[in-house]
Amino acid sequence: MKKIGLFLLICFGVINTTLADATLQIEVKEQAVVGGLYIRLGEIADLYGSDEALTKEAKNFVIAKAPFPGVTMALKELDIRACLKRNNLSEKDYLVKGSEVVKVRTKGRYVKGAEIVEKAKEFLLPKIPWDLKDVEIEARNKPADFWVKEGELTFKASTLANNYTRGNAVIIVQVYLDGEKIKELPVNLSIRMFDKVLIAQRSIGREEFLSLENITIERREISQVTGTPIKDIKETINMVAKNRIRAQSVVTKEMLQKPILIERGGIVNIIFSSGNLHVSAKGIAQKKGRLGDVIVVKNLDSQKELLGEVLSSGIVRIDF
Repeated sequence: MKKIGLFLLICFGVINTTLADATLQIEVKEQAVVGGLYIRLGEIADLYGSDEALTKEAKNFVIAKAPFPGVTMALKELDIRACLKRNNLSEKDYLVKGSEVVKVRTKGRYVKGAEIVEKAKEFLLPKIPWDLKDVEIEARNKPADFWVKEGELTFKASTLANNYTRGNAVIIVQVYLDGEKIKELPVNLSIRMFDKVLIAQRSIGREEFLSLENITIERREISQVTGTPIKDIKETINMVAKNRIRAQSVVTKEMLQKPILIERGGIVNIIFSSGNLHVSAKGIAQKKGRLGDVIVVKNLDSQKELLGEVLSSGIVRIDF
């Protein structure tokens, strides 16, 4: 019995000496919440020891990558020992005690790509000079979801474009965490606009007058229409097509022009005007002319060529 007691006393003394000689004491928690991308030793255990510098340094030792928010990771003592070994600590330099397994979760959240798209739309909508009921905005791309640690999250959007009325717009969404920019994400938005506009019911020939027989009003997408779509049929009164207009095309102002009122070589009445004085003479048009055009006419009496404005069919006015 004396021998057994002596043996236990020696062992107990060795163990106590080992505990006392360990420079770094590590007491592992049962659960821990981390706030960054990595799990650090000081977040999952309480550290203390005689070497203050080592204790402080060891708190920042990286054990592993932090789990995604909503996921719990289980770390074992083996993981802690591997971390300490990577940082050049031998087993005689530390003592690990406490829980054999620590369950780790991350505080933070995912930022969804859809949330970034909405921020881009919120920036764009007030800048569109259209009734929003006539506008559809779709994202051509959606940024990937990403994780951010816990903190105040704010967004700021911008773009280099000045015209938001049609086509595409690239919006840059900047993400800030606690006032520091952490992401800059481009969002390509497609702007689709709809309105009630004039549509060619059938093919309209060059120089053909527009009327209710060949045009109608329909709600159409006008995002990619070149020119200014016509909304009021009154704008087509006494107007003709510059070139052939295909059936079902959106009619724009640039497609129309005033009709030819005077043909080249045709006989015209020349009205000479000065205040209330008006004198008329016959002439020959040297070129064709539309309402408001200034053309050359030859006075049949004097054979002089003069510049005059086309007033109506066969009538040219010359101010003097």
